[in-house]
Amino acid sequence: MANGVVMRLTLAVAALVATACSTGDGAGESVDSVAPSSTSTTDGDSTTLAACADDRHLAVFDIVGTLTTDRETALSWQQDPQDDPPARPLAAELVNAYSDRGYEVLYNSILPEDFLIGGQPVADAYMGWLDRNGFPTDPGRTRVETSSTEAPTASELSADLTRIAGENVAIDVGYTDSLNDVESFGVAGVDKVYLLGPEDAGASATTIPEDDLAPQLAVVEALPRVCR
Repeated sequence: MANGVVMRLTLAVAALVATACSTGDGAGESVDSVAPSSTSTTDGDSTTLAACADDRHLAVFDIVGTLTTDRETALSWQQDPQDDPPARPLAAELVNAYSDRGYEVLYNSILPEDFLIGGQPVADAYMGWLDRNGFPTDPGRTRVETSSTEAPTASELSADLTRIAGENVAIDVGYTDSLNDVESFGVAGVDKVYLLGPEDAGASATTIPEDDLAPQLAVVEALPRVCR
């Protein structure tokens, strides 16, 4: 009698185990069935995105008066490189947010390429300042654009940006405190232009209220990546 009960219980347990394994329920569920697919995304990143080398996007930032708190201290630093100009609050975080999402970064300077700051070529001096203040300076992903003339014009910058766009680069956004550069960005077809400072560019640019970059940073941090 007891042996018969044990036998029936053993057979019942075996049947339950077999059923669980065949349906994938409980501990018998396979790892593959719950793994994310290869096209799932995190912060907009996806294997369906093109490689950044093949799908290039650029964000342009003026340095003096845009990434620095003002023009005066930056111009003073050009004559006395021992006195670094302060970076605008949240400027480094904003540029890094673009870089983290796959954008290349162009830092724009109106100084001629042979201008020296503390014995250094202007591009190297600016790269040093940017690095010291937490801006991205990755070789191949960032660069400082200088002028080829002593008296640069709006048409020179627009021509430089048009040339870059001709290299199959989408210039998605530009930041400046200069109406001349707003004009240059527009001629070059920059998609979105943001203006700091007291001037008003009308429909040509979006003015950043009170030069506060915090709302801009929040918007960019919510953007997906543009490439992988």
